[in-house]
Amino acid sequence: MNKVRLIVVLVATILALTVGYFLWPSADEVGPPLVRLPTTDPFAAPGASPDNGTGGQLPAPESFGLVAENSVANFFVNPDNSIFLVQPDGQVAEVREGKSTVLSSSLIANLRKAIFSYDGKMLLVLFGEKNSPQASVFEIGTRSWSPIAIYPEDAVWSPSTHELAYLTEKGGVATVSLLLVGDQKAKPRDLLTLHAFDLTLQWPQSQQIFLLEKGSSVSQASAWKLDVKTKEFVPVVLDKVGFQSAWSGDLGLVLSGNETGRGGTLVLSDNKGTVLRELNFLTLPIKCTFSGSSVQAATGTIPTAGYLDCATPRGEKAFRLNPIPDAYERMALFTTDDFYRINLNDGTISAILTDSSRDVDGFMLRAVNGRLFFVNRYDQKLYTALLP
Repeated sequence: MNKVRLIVVLVATILALTVGYFLWPSADEVGPPLVRLPTTDPFAAPGASPDNGTGGQLPAPESFGLVAENSVANFFVNPDNSIFLVQPDGQVAEVREGKSTVLSSSLIANLRKAIFSYDGKMLLVLFGEKNSPQASVFEIGTRSWSPIAIYPEDAVWSPSTHELAYLTEKGGVATVSLLLVGDQKAKPRDLLTLHAFDLTLQWPQSQQIFLLEKGSSVSQASAWKLDVKTKEFVPVVLDKVGFQSAWSGDLGLVLSGNETGRGGTLVLSDNKGTVLRELNFLTLPIKCTFSGSSVQAATGTIPTAGYLDCATPRGEKAFRLNPIPDAYERMALFTTDDFYRINLNDGTISAILTDSSRDVDGFMLRAVNGRLFFVNRYDQKLYTALLP
C-alpha cells in the first residue's frame, strides 16, 4: 500500500513539474516592459517611476475619430483641414468635412510608393515591377497625370520645392539624381554614383539628402548624408543591426538592435550622427513624427523640432519575441498602441490617445493643425486625435 502511495506521489510530482514547465513564463517573457511610458522624463533611466501625481496615468484628449472610409496609401493635410489621399489602388481623393470626392479614378497596378510634395500640390507615384519601375506625377490643381521619363528604385520630394531626388540602380551601381518637376526644360542632374543596392532616400533639409540601407535583425546597415551643393558624402550611422531611422530637419530618430535580434535601443540623434538622448521606451521610428519649433536641450541645441509624437506598443512581447524591424515591415507583426507627445525641451509627456478598448496600430503619423493624423494598419484607414 505504501509503495502505491509513493508511486502516486511521484506521478503527481512529475505531472506538476511538466505542466509548470509549459505554463510558467520563460526567461524571454519576464522582465520590465520595454515601453515605459508614461513618465515625466522620457530621457530618464529605464524603469524610472512617474512622478506626475497621477499614478502614471496621463489623461488623454477625448477627440478621436475616423477621417474617411477610404483605404490610405498616403495623405496630405491642408491648412483648412481638408485632406488629399491616395488609395492603395492608385485612386486619388479629397476629403472635406467628412465627405470624399474622387480627384482621379485611374487605377494603378503594383503601386510601390506614393508621396505628396511639400505643399500638397503634386503627387508622385512609383509603380510597376521591380525590374522595370515607372513614375508618374499627378497635379492636384489640374487633376491630370504626367509620366516622368525616369525609372527609380526610390524617390523623394524636396522639403521646400518641387524638385525630386531619385535613385536608380543597375548592375550593383546606384545613382542619385535630381529633377525639377513642372519645368519642361529641366533635365536630370546626377549627384552621386556608388556601388550599393537596396537603398532608400530621405530628404529632411533642403541641402541634405540621406541614403539609408535597409535594416534587418540579422545584418548590419548604415546611413549616409549627401550635400546637394558640394556633393560631399559622409557617414552618419554605421553598421547597426536592426537599423531603422527617420529624419526631419536637423534631427533623427534611430533604432538599433542587439545580438538577439529582438528589441533594441531608440535614440535621438543630430544630423551628424551624434546621440543627443537615449529614450527610455521602445517603438519604431516609422511610428513617430517630429513637429514644432526649435528648442534647447540639456545636452545642447535641438534646432528643428519641439515635439516628438509616437505610437508606442502597449505590451512588451511584440518587440521582445520578434525580429525587429523585419517582422513589422513585412506585416508579420501588428501592435496595439498608445500615443504620446514628448516635449523635447523639458522632457514632459502628454497622452494623446490611451484608450485600451481600441485596437490601433499607428504609423505614418503627421502632426498638423493641432491634431495628430495617422493610418491604422489594422484597416489601412486614416484617423485623427486631438493633440494636447
